[in-house]
Amino acid sequence: MTRSPEPWHPGVVVEPEAIPLPGDAACAADAPDCNVCAPDVEAQFQATFWRGDIQRWWFGAPGLSEVAPRRAYSAAAFGHAQGFVRLNGRAEAYAMLHSEGTGGIASLSFLGRRGSALQLESLYRLQTRSGHTSGAFVLGRYVGLIDAPGQVSFVDSHAPFDHAPLSIQQRRLQHASLEARFMSSPRQHGLSDWSGGVAMAKLASGKYLLLANTGGASSGWSHLFELADFQGTPGVAPVLAREIGESEFTPSGFVCGQHHRSENVSLITECGSGQLYAVHVGSSDSLRAERFEPGDFQTFWRLSRVVVVKGHARLEPVGTYLRRAHYGYCHGRSAGSAFVDPETRAIELLCHERDQQTPRRGPWRFWSATAEPAPSVLPTAIVR
Repeated sequence: MTRSPEPWHPGVVVEPEAIPLPGDAACAADAPDCNVCAPDVEAQFQATFWRGDIQRWWFGAPGLSEVAPRRAYSAAAFGHAQGFVRLNGRAEAYAMLHSEGTGGIASLSFLGRRGSALQLESLYRLQTRSGHTSGAFVLGRYVGLIDAPGQVSFVDSHAPFDHAPLSIQQRRLQHASLEARFMSSPRQHGLSDWSGGVAMAKLASGKYLLLANTGGASSGWSHLFELADFQGTPGVAPVLAREIGESEFTPSGFVCGQHHRSENVSLITECGSGQLYAVHVGSSDSLRAERFEPGDFQTFWRLSRVVVVKGHARLEPVGTYLRRAHYGYCHGRSAGSAFVDPETRAIELLCHERDQQTPRRGPWRFWSATAEPAPSVLPTAIVR
C-alpha cells in the first residue's frame, strides 16, 4: 500500500551567504513593462491550494461559436497546450499557447470574460522556428515566449481584445562577446522554442531578469540572464543580455526523478523585500497512490528564491507542493503558471488541460486557485 505524499515539502537553504537579487517592488497595476508585487509570498503560496476550482471556457464569441475546438487546433497547429497565463488588467483574461512541434506553426489564443462566461476572443497563427512553443509569461501588457533560438518575442495583449492584427516585438539576445556560451548554444541554455519554460521580471536596477529552463531530459537546469530594456517598435531588434547564473534542481529522497522536469516557470516579486521567487510547474505519473484513477497525474509546483552567492545568481529551494490532478483539466508540465492579481495582490495558480482527448466541441477546462490567509495547520493529504 502506497502512502500518499505530503502536500508541501520544505526545501533546504544550501548557501548561508546568499543574498536576494532585488526585483522592482514598486510596479503599478497598469505598468507596461512589469508586474505588481505580492506580499508574504511563501505564506500565500502554501495557502493558495485549498480553494481550487475547475473553470471552463468556450468558443462562444461571435464568429467562433460554430467552430469546434478540436477543429480550430487541428491541421498545422493541433497538438497540445504549451502555456497558459492570466493577463494583467481589471478584466479577467487569459492567453494560451498551443502547438505540436511540426511545420513551424503554432497558435496563440486569447480568452476573455463575456458576462458570466469565458470565451475565446481571438486566435492567431504564430510562425516559430520549429512549431514548438514551450512556455509563456506575462510582463506588464505583454505575453512573452521564445519563438526561435536566442530570440524572445513580446506580444501586445491589448490588440487581441480589439480584434486587431497581432503586434509583436522580437528581440534577439546579444552579448558583447560572441564567445558567450549562450550565444553559441542557445538551446542548451533554455533559449529556444524547445525550452523548458521562460519567465521575466523587472529588477530594482531597471534591467530585467530572464529565467529560462532547459527542455527535455535536461529540464532540471535553470539559467538566469540580465537583460537591458526590451521596449521599442514592433519588429526584430537586438537586446543586450548576459548570463548571471544557473541552477540545477536535484530531487531529494521524497521527490521522484520526474519532478525536476518542469516546462513552465513564473517569477513573482515580493512586496517590501523585493525578493524574487521562481515557480516551476510540472506533472508526473510516477508517484502513485491507492486513490489514483486513470488519467490522474501528480502535478507539482516548486517554489524557489532567486539569490546571489559570490556574484552568481541561482535558485534557493523553498519547497515543493504536490497535488493530484486529472489530465482533462490540469497538466502542469504542459500549461501551468502563477500570477499576481494587480488589484488584490493575491497569488493565483493556473493549470490548463493538455488537450481534448475525445472529439468534443468544448468546453475547455482549467484549474485555478487564489490565495487566502495561510491555515495554522497544513493538511497532510493530497488535495483534489
